[in-house]
Amino acid sequence: MRDPLAALQADYAALEASPPAHLNSDQRRSLIYYRAERAIASPSEVPFRTTQWLVDLHDLEAFIAKEGRSPRENNRLRREEIGDRERHLADWVRSQRRALGDGKRCEYQRRRLACVPAFNPDPIQERWLEVRDAYQAFLSSSGRPPSARGADQTERTLAMWAAKQRSAHRRGPLTATRTASLEMLTMWGWGPR
Repeated sequence: MRDPLAALQADYAALEASPPAHLNSDQRRSLIYYRAERAIASPSEVPFRTTQWLVDLHDLEAFIAKEGRSPRENNRLRREEIGDRERHLADWVRSQRRALGDGKRCEYQRRRLACVPAFNPDPIQERWLEVRDAYQAFLSSSGRPPSARGADQTERTLAMWAAKQRSAHRRGPLTATRTASLEMLTMWGWGPR
């Protein structure tokens, strides 16, 4: 399997050979990032925002390589427990997630972020899916839904999670995607209204 970063760079090396008239605006913007990162463009051709984005991206990769984890974003820790650099990187990661969700990143930026180890564009959704899968695994292994009075903490936690999903569904903030995902579970019911 080819390295995602090598694949990204190969794709943009090929795109760079295309006549400019055949490129759409996203491709032209992506090529600016590609050329800046590969140091193909002269510094005067690269907007400051592009340079700063790449500096923060490379700082994030260096931080993950050194620390073996993503930067923390924990407001319960004392300020001195999270250094300024780590706090800045955590803020930058959060802003990238928001920008990705809002569709404000070009294709190169989206693919380049996907090459960063430990970068997760939506950790909350990923965690939700993990719990949903654990709920389904419990259903499959026990043949029944988890109970709030269950034998172990895992069962009680899954039962509380399911109750929260039902409550969110009744109040309205549960997304259509999550609703559909829950309705695909075996033995799932919304309970009384």
